[in-house]
Amino acid sequence: VGTILLKDHVEHCVRESIEKGEGADEKIEELTAAVERFLRV
Repeated sequence: VGTILLKDHVEHCVRESIEKGEGADEKIEELTAAVERFLRV
């Protein structure tokens, strides 16, 4: 389940932010936090 949520987050939120050039740094930090949470599970 964790990998599905992480993949969904990357495919939608992070990709959209990077493509639009909006808030890419914030989305990268969100992704990093999501990976850290996933690794703790």
